[in-house]
Amino acid sequence: MPLLIYDLSQSCSVSEQVWHEKIVKRMEEAVVLARKSGKVVGTFVETRKMQKSGK
Repeated sequence: MPLLIYDLSQSCSVSEQVWHEKIVKRMEEAVVLARKSGKVVGTFVETRKMQKSGK
């Protein structure tokens, strides 16, 4: 299940602010729900640094 973080940021009225607290909270909630449903979650990162740090 891909999480489209930029689409989510636009829907939450914080366009392109992918580390905004609203977005982080929604992503965490989505991951919890997906895992409870036995789904695998994925998204993309812009840099290798973000991939390694989780940010």
